[in-house]
Amino acid sequence: MAVQESDLDVLRKVSGGIKVPEHGPRPWSRLDNAGKLFPSIASSRATTYFRLSVSFYRAIEPEVLHRALAETLPFFHAFRVRLVRGIFWYSLAPCDVIPVPLPEQTFPCMPVARRYRAPLLFRVRWWKKRLSVEFSHALTDGTGGMTFLTSLAASYAGLAFVKPESGQAEDAFQALREKGYPRSRAWSPAFHVPFQLLPKGEYAVVTGTMPLDAVKQLASIQKMTLTEYVCAVYLAAFQEIFENLEPAQRRRLAAPIRIVIPINLRKFFPSPTLRNFFAVFPVEIDPSLGHYSFEEICHKVKGTFQVETDIKLIRKQVARNLRGEMNPVARLSPLIFKNLFLGRAFFNYERQYTSSLSNLGAFPVSAGLAELLAEADFVPPPNPYTKVHCGVVSLRGSLSITVARLMNSSAVERAFFGFLRRQGAAVRLITNQF
Repeated sequence: MAVQESDLDVLRKVSGGIKVPEHGPRPWSRLDNAGKLFPSIASSRATTYFRLSVSFYRAIEPEVLHRALAETLPFFHAFRVRLVRGIFWYSLAPCDVIPVPLPEQTFPCMPVARRYRAPLLFRVRWWKKRLSVEFSHALTDGTGGMTFLTSLAASYAGLAFVKPESGQAEDAFQALREKGYPRSRAWSPAFHVPFQLLPKGEYAVVTGTMPLDAVKQLASIQKMTLTEYVCAVYLAAFQEIFENLEPAQRRRLAAPIRIVIPINLRKFFPSPTLRNFFAVFPVEIDPSLGHYSFEEICHKVKGTFQVETDIKLIRKQVARNLRGEMNPVARLSPLIFKNLFLGRAFFNYERQYTSSLSNLGAFPVSAGLAELLAEADFVPPPNPYTKVHCGVVSLRGSLSITVARLMNSSAVERAFFGFLRRQGAAVRLITNQF
């Protein structure tokens, strides 16, 4: 593959010139329906990168990791791409570089210096016993990222790894294109925590690990799934923060506390894609109506999950999103105008929710690999508008919940993990803050 002149320094400094063996030309491709948004809104704070990590019981060997990446990446042609700016759209062009895994040197999911950048839309990092991959959301979602990291970890450990299927790069949204669905109603503005942003380049991460079965037991007491229960605790934490504000602040900021929940569409519409394939729905309480007991919050959450995961409503949301990209005016507008429009639309969307909570479920590791891993964690992408997000993942019998923030207050994680501890969960906290 011919490499542009602007990439040559990157190949020499970052990749050592290593390239994937050629298997014939690969075509350029478009971003998927969800991925089209992220290049237009990316900034030094809203990087659109998220991180997935697994921790081994022994220290990472960088040379072995590099060889494992060279062995694994050729099978993931959906990830062997770079972002190209066109006149009307961003596109994904083939890129057969094998990047060198680098030691962690910055806060997670933050921009890196030009000399350390590879042209690919993911980066592999290591630190002591931890192996991490940070992915641009323009490339993939949490499920696709877990598939890649699991295969990379297995290859590093000298084990056989699962190779993705032939449809790994398809835009699975397109199969759900339908007409005739009514437009969805817009949400009202939501409550946002009134705390100042951290300095640029900083991203505070607090991860709580706890026994998975113990939290499932707490959820079963409320007759809830794990995701529903964690969502209820998250809502209760924001309610506590709201109620601890000064009366004047409460009056000024009074609005629904609304948490956005991503759902993996592969569970409803089976697809081998490693690209983005998710939808979201809101769960909310309105503190202007008075204090909600935890039982009331649980009742509200259970009802919302039952309604919003109806397959007809999911189809309606996806059809609405696809309708936007087919608008003739939008299709023919130059990219510079699309970026302005999408940036404004994204800002309006961010005003409509308080935070997000994403549960990726269990890491899909084999029994042999599971024995070599201590834990896993998921750091959601930073967002300067909502300022704080929550990511959940489990490995074997351990549940990992990460609260990541761009703000200078630890109020959310203190309220959240404090509530879990009062419920009886044995939470062990790890943070990158000193």
